[in-house]
Amino acid sequence: MRRQIKQHKLDSLVIKKNPYLKEQLDNSHLLRRAKFLLNEAGVADSANKDGVISKIIYYISDHATLGEESSTGKTKKNNRRMSKEALALLEDALDFKTWEKKVTNEHCWPVNAIWKEIRKKQKFKGTKWILKLIASAPMVTVTVEENKTLRDKGLESTGLPEERYCKAGIEFVFAPMSPKDHFTKHLK
Repeated sequence: MRRQIKQHKLDSLVIKKNPYLKEQLDNSHLLRRAKFLLNEAGVADSANKDGVISKIIYYISDHATLGEESSTGKTKKNNRRMSKEALALLEDALDFKTWEKKVTNEHCWPVNAIWKEIRKKQKFKGTKWILKLIASAPMVTVTVEENKTLRDKGLESTGLPEERYCKAGIEFVFAPMSPKDHFTKHLK
């Protein structure tokens, strides 16, 4: 199984290399939010994440993906991290709206799993570690069918990225350009 995971391991450009990371680690706005997560992780009754915790993780994840807060549509338009299948659909689509209906944004490392990791290590780690943790697995774009496969296999809200995607047979690429640029360039 280890060899199989290695073969499907997410490309370093997709997961580990993040052009926004240095900027994020020094961003006082993001550091305050990470500090809030760290403080909440130490509270005895915070085992279950609530809406505020989820929103903060989403917010930091947006910054990890695009360097700014983003909407679902904006992420789909600008995110170059996607599955091979999502890229194939992009290359075949006649317009953005057609493609957009066939794909969805997916957290490489589910928010529930991120929160559990923060809670587990909060006594030993700091705010910059939280930012690095969330930034290490930015949003990716997958097909609706791939997302369904993750759900059907019980992988929607648990597991490490490499394990989840290997078990679901999903492979990733870093697209040559954003979907927005693709449609601007190819459909003039």
